[in-house]
Amino acid sequence: MKLYGTRTPTKDQPCILAPVVADISIIASKTDDVVLEENIFETIDISKDALDISVYPTIISQDNLLRIIANKETVADVEIYDLVGKNHFSGEVGIGNSESSMLIPNLSSGVYMISFKVDDFQKTFKIIK
Repeated sequence: MKLYGTRTPTKDQPCILAPVVADISIIASKTDDVVLEENIFETIDISKDALDISVYPTIISQDNLLRIIANKETVADVEIYDLVGKNHFSGEVGIGNSESSMLIPNLSSGVYMISFKVDDFQKTFKIIK
């Protein structure tokens, strides 16, 4: 932990030293003046109301069934594309509060990316067929 300050504290002017939590640059133009320059970062709200999706198995078997687990019920836009970027499937899938299933279209053997998008949320998984 780094503590920064440029002047000696006195009874009338205490110098408060604080730990640097974010990216803060301190520029001292004089020994009595301290200027803080703060970089503002976007805050991401991670709460129990935020959507989270997971899938299994990531190696698709003969039944072509992908299980989807979500923490809330919604409809997601789904895309399946290969590593070259060719789209093999686009559509919507309803996902439930617990486990849902999705039938994967017939794909050749290979590695694919499956992307789920709901509003501003997007999560991508690698699957193997």
